[in-house]
Amino acid sequence: MEDPRNTIPILECTYPRMAKPLGCTGFIGIVLGEQDNIFKLLLTFRSDQPGGRVMELQVVIDRYLEFKVYKLIYLNGCYTLCTLKNQILFFSVLGKVIPVDKYLVGKGERAWLIYDYEEYRTLALDDIWDDDIIASKCPYVDPSYVIGLRNYLIIHNELKSKLLEKISFVQVKLKCSEG
Repeated sequence: MEDPRNTIPILECTYPRMAKPLGCTGFIGIVLGEQDNIFKLLLTFRSDQPGGRVMELQVVIDRYLEFKVYKLIYLNGCYTLCTLKNQILFFSVLGKVIPVDKYLVGKGERAWLIYDYEEYRTLALDDIWDDDIIASKCPYVDPSYVIGLRNYLIIHNELKSKLLEKISFVQVKLKCSEG
């Protein structure tokens, strides 16, 4: 099997000059890559149905340069749509490192662009199992992100303590521009 570190997908993000907010919510995900420390790629796990564990990619504008790569984070922010090309290639590379059961790529390769956030925290992977920690550290999180990550780790029990370590073998380049 080819070493996934030899294949570095380039994800191209095009975002609107004037962001029209589509909503605000809390996200939990793993920061995977960055461009100029400002644009970060976020991998989320969402429960789309009972037992669901759909992977999705989001782009975050990190105005305060707070998010560290290969860390699990919570952020509460507003989002709009952007175009994120080469997502399918990314998931095929990711699938060589960790199991990719199901992923979602929006029509026209759309993804959320989280452009304004009010709250941010780094989480330990073990925090995801404690409802009290989630309630206190992530008060506005959309529960589908917590449930999706839990479902993924239940199915792939061998990754419960190694997910962040394993995922660090995946390198990705992010190129963002106004469109």
